[in-house]
Amino acid sequence: SVLVMGGGKGTSFPGAQIAKSFGARVLLVGSNPELARDLIARGMADAFVNRRSIPEEAFGAIPAGMPCAEWERRTEPFRRAVFDANGGKPVDKIFEHTGGDNFPLLVSALAPGGTLAFFGATGKGLKGEYKETFFHDGRRFVMDARWVWMRQKQVLFRRAKPSAIFDELGLPPGRRVLVWGADRSGREFVAAARARSAEVAVIASAKREKRGIAELTRMGVPPTHILDRDGFSLPEEMPDPLTPEGGLNPEYASGFTRPAQALGKALWKVFGPRVSPDVVVDRIDQDTLHFSTFVARDFDEKDVFPCGAVVLRGKSDLSIRGSHMYGASQAAEVVRLLSAGKIAMDQEDLDITDLPGLPSLQQKMLDGTMRKPKGVALVQADRPGRTLADYEDAFRGEVVRAADPAGRNFVDVRRAGDVAVVTLTRPDALNALSEELLSQFAGVVREAGSNGTIDGRSVKAIVLTGAGRSFVAGADVKEFHGKSAEVVDALARKNISVFTDLENLALPVVALVDGFALGGGNELAMSAHYRIVTENALLGQPEVKLGIIPGYGGMQRLPRLIGPQAAADVCINGEPVDGGTAVSLGWADEFAPSSAALPRAIAVARAFAA
Repeated sequence: SVLVMGGGKGTSFPGAQIAKSFGARVLLVGSNPELARDLIARGMADAFVNRRSIPEEAFGAIPAGMPCAEWERRTEPFRRAVFDANGGKPVDKIFEHTGGDNFPLLVSALAPGGTLAFFGATGKGLKGEYKETFFHDGRRFVMDARWVWMRQKQVLFRRAKPSAIFDELGLPPGRRVLVWGADRSGREFVAAARARSAEVAVIASAKREKRGIAELTRMGVPPTHILDRDGFSLPEEMPDPLTPEGGLNPEYASGFTRPAQALGKALWKVFGPRVSPDVVVDRIDQDTLHFSTFVARDFDEKDVFPCGAVVLRGKSDLSIRGSHMYGASQAAEVVRLLSAGKIAMDQEDLDITDLPGLPSLQQKMLDGTMRKPKGVALVQADRPGRTLADYEDAFRGEVVRAADPAGRNFVDVRRAGDVAVVTLTRPDALNALSEELLSQFAGVVREAGSNGTIDGRSVKAIVLTGAGRSFVAGADVKEFHGKSAEVVDALARKNISVFTDLENLALPVVALVDGFALGGGNELAMSAHYRIVTENALLGQPEVKLGIIPGYGGMQRLPRLIGPQAAADVCINGEPVDGGTAVSLGWADEFAPSSAALPRAIAVARAFAA
């Protein structure tokens, strides 16, 4: 079940439809019963909770010092209304955009292990600043919303062991981790982080945690990486960024901003100037979440680990995910959903304007005065009746094989004339090369090599690319865990044979790298006959950070492309290069803007096949 805050206007309108497309039961929470009834009748939602039926005293930030039981009694009408609308049960996920007054209520309505995703500058401040409070496992937490949603970070409460938490995050080797505390729990996180070759900093009290600090030193943590908590002023309560009237609160700077900046600068001395931790391991027995969310690294779409994360180990699971939703891959996903008909944009739902009228329509949306659920600037199609799906098919070609990751089908094939566009589609794992994915891809390569066909359709060239923001992020090393050396050796030989078969195809193969091509992903791209890269491309062999060497042909193919010295440098330092650098080194053959890269790749492949 998914609770969508907003009642069906603005972003909640497509949000509800997307949730329905995944088979969820959708609850709308808003103040327009007529609109909600219409959306329910159209099958876009299942139930409605009228915000105006909830006592006003239930809304608002949780005051400091208020006991959890007292707050729960005061806010019980909200949960009762939500549970009644959801068959007597809490909800699994929440999509929220309306700020601090609703936030604590929504967290309390989640089922164990639930997720709340929130976004938007919809507080009283111009910069999206507002105070978020919530209870979890009976303890009150506080943070400034903008450091989570605007910087697209995530806050995860987890029961699992540290190594399992880092596995869930997908923490790559060689990253930066900040751990609060030198007790046994803190040291377990330090050990798990160091097992991933992470650079670790620890904040611990030199007065109260002498034994733990000594143990950290024995574990190999440099003294320069252990910060004395006693040297920082870290107020437990964060002042509201704004006054009740909506102005800037002068106490916020002294009570939070300056102490947070001092902590951040101390971490720069450990990790480097303006370098922040990828993961912060906070604690449920202290009030520092507002500082942890401040110092965690900002979102970077070009990073294989895009979101900074704050982890707290506790009794039950909870996920809070901030989203700014301005990434190129997210925009592409919206286009995909529109073209697949997952989001309806019927005229009766739209306040339609031209481009000059868009700012005033946006203001109406912020003011809550729109007459229709959604606003849009009208863009004329080139001919009547032409749909977004038509453009998509013309752009990528006819569907030969449709990928379905949920159904364990990871290879998508389209045919643009006589050129096959093969897309490796495992976006949740950045298209990591699992045994299952490689087996499916191997079948495509074998058929193309034997018959010049894919699924019985004749092809003369192949464009190979990846779905989402990655070409291929590497081999799925989790599949190697717990297996004998003999089994891993056999699996590696099988995978290498796929790369060799691709390289030996008589059909020209063009690799389009519009994202990460790391480790096995780069080795796969080098097995193609021509490589086109974009501004989003990052190519590298980071195996050294795992204490291993490239094993799928990187040690052989890379020197042939860029020379032995440059190849040795790449493999020894493990750092990726961008698309422009790859072209200058001879690693890639051509640069193309992401927006035009696929048509260019198809044209190049067709020219090679001519």
